[in-house]
Amino acid sequence: TLTFSAPFLPFTVTAKADRIEARGAVGDIIDFKTGGAPSAKMVRSGLAPQLTLTAAILAAGGFTELGPLTPGDLLYVRVIGRRDPLIIESRGGKPGEDPVGEALEGLKRRVALFDNPTTPYRSWERPQFIGTFGGDYDHLARLWEWHVIGEAGESSDDGAESGS
Repeated sequence: TLTFSAPFLPFTVTAKADRIEARGAVGDIIDFKTGGAPSAKMVRSGLAPQLTLTAAILAAGGFTELGPLTPGDLLYVRVIGRRDPLIIESRGGKPGEDPVGEALEGLKRRVALFDNPTTPYRSWERPQFIGTFGGDYDHLARLWEWHVIGEAGESSDDGAESGS
């Protein structure tokens, strides 16, 4: 776990690492996948923060049995059982980049944003990923209903007005 101050209350982020390889004062974070791994671009943009936030927890000493370790490589190990049974993909960033620090700062900004009572909770924050990553709560927001019907007064495909 890692707890940091936020505008409303302290915020705690937790992680369960598949594996951490401790090498002296450095720890590599390893996540095993049976499907595809998030791209480097998704990790850098904050859309796939699992490894980077796990590394931030590691750096802060949140894995108490290991103590604080400097994050090393961030690896996805794809176990697929084909001709090449293992595919190892690094997401540790390029020299001069700090994906771990950026992910933690991004989380802190997002927590502060949502601690503000005027911040709306949007169900489709990034609609380009709806088909890929989810929409577990779309039924609660009645998004499909509004998506199909459209806004009041809009024309439908047959030229009829929708709405009341």
